Amino acid sequence: MPEEYGDRFQSEVMASLQKLVAKSIEHDKEFGILKEMISVADGRSIDVASKVLEIDKRLTAIEAKLSLVEMKLTGIDDEVKQVRIEMDELNQRFDSGIETRNRIGELEVRVFELEEKLAA
Repeated sequence: MPEEYGDRFQSEVMASLQKLVAKSIEHDKEFGILKEMISVADGRSIDVASKVLEIDKRLTAIEAKLSLVEMKLTGIDDEVKQVRIEMDELNQRFDSGIETRNRIGELEVRVFELEEKLAA
């Protein structure tokens, strides 16, 4: 009878061990899958990091170009302001010139009238 219990105990222990081994193998497979997924994710993150660095370089270059364009636009804006000032001055001179011409015309008429009076 004790032998019977011993055999039964031994077979239960063996069955439990087989279950544990099977579970261990199953867990090993799951860990292998997880390891593979982590490796893939790590590769992707390295790939993303290199792309981020490339984008950062491009943005730096774009910022530099925008800075140059901004400087050029500021220069052009200053030139446009100067041209407007010069145009305003020219317009004032032109307006003054028209007034001067009108005044000369009036004076010519008066001189003509005075000459006629003298001739009479």
